[in-house]
Amino acid sequence: MGACTCKQGFAAKGTDCVPCAPGTFSGTSGRVVCDECPIGRFAATSGKTKCGRCQKGTFAGSRGMPECTRCPATETTMSTGMESLSDCVCGAGTRPGHNKACEHCEISSSSGLLCLGNNEVKIAQGFYAADSTFSVFRCFGDPLVGDGSRCLEGYPGSNCAAGRTGISCSQCMLNTKRHTDGTCIPCGTKTVTTTML
Repeated sequence: MGACTCKQGFAAKGTDCVPCAPGTFSGTSGRVVCDECPIGRFAATSGKTKCGRCQKGTFAGSRGMPECTRCPATETTMSTGMESLSDCVCGAGTRPGHNKACEHCEISSSSGLLCLGNNEVKIAQGFYAADSTFSVFRCFGDPLVGDGSRCLEGYPGSNCAAGRTGISCSQCMLNTKRHTDGTCIPCGTKTVTTTML
């Protein structure tokens, strides 16, 4: 003799089957209790058989969420299914600015910034920045763009060509001399530099 069980998306309540409440789901039939949606997922309506992943720009920081929480106005997430406010970051073309709000980046040829998303900002080739305050200087007088440039694409404070230092990477380090490839190379074993170049 057969018995009836509740189908997916429902759970038993006495002799009845009731739909799983928002924020919960039932992926198998015959359930007595619905499961809570895991962190990073949601179920907006009742009777769900599975939970959806939070969309880009949202997150679910706890289990059993009927909806995902939106990131602050200027932020987004880099993927779906994010789990906390810390997953909200500045997207491509923006960077962290004042009061942690994301600011639009000007094109790299004028601003010197490459805003890659996920709060990652690099300094464009042909520009220099000493630190993450993003006081960016154009490397005027840098004769080469591309191979041979003294100001390379990289992170603030570390985008000078090998052996170079100073604002706009304009100086060679002690006991090195300029080389045609934009770097500074060691002086010979019998010579030293007396001034920075």
